[in-house]
Amino acid sequence: MFLLVLNVFRDRNSTRQLALGVALGMVLGLLPKQNLSAVILATLIIALPVNLGAAFASTGLFSLLAMLVHPTAHRVGRAVLNLDSVQLALNGFRNTPVLPWTSLSDSEVLGSLLIGIVLAYPVYRLMFYAIDRCGDSMRSYCEQVWLLRPFVAPLYLNGGRK
Repeated sequence: MFLLVLNVFRDRNSTRQLALGVALGMVLGLLPKQNLSAVILATLIIALPVNLGAAFASTGLFSLLAMLVHPTAHRVGRAVLNLDSVQLALNGFRNTPVLPWTSLSDSEVLGSLLIGIVLAYPVYRLMFYAIDRCGDSMRSYCEQVWLLRPFVAPLYLNGGRK
């Protein structure tokens, strides 16, 4: 059973899938988790061909860093929610049963989502470059550390090549 779970995290290990997993995990990690938006994003991560280990590891890391981002996210979300066009759109959706569950009318959730979306592409490009350039050295390091060997070393299949 453990090997079956481990294989799920070792699948999809091309450079693009790893980098996209980290970028989407970052967006999920920055979002507050008690809303439908986070559930939809987590479902999207599971459904897309991304590396789940990289996605959920970065989710954990960015969840720890999210408390530093939340004051800024609140200010960004409040500024966006105060726009007239957004107010009109939200007034149109207020009577739908889905909007309250997504918490998009909450300034912190909306701001965190917008910050995550804005940062997703730069994080993807940065991780793509790092994995592409440092894949061989990362793999050799992970093969030496016995605790990382079963989880991380298979992620760098093909030495970080596309």
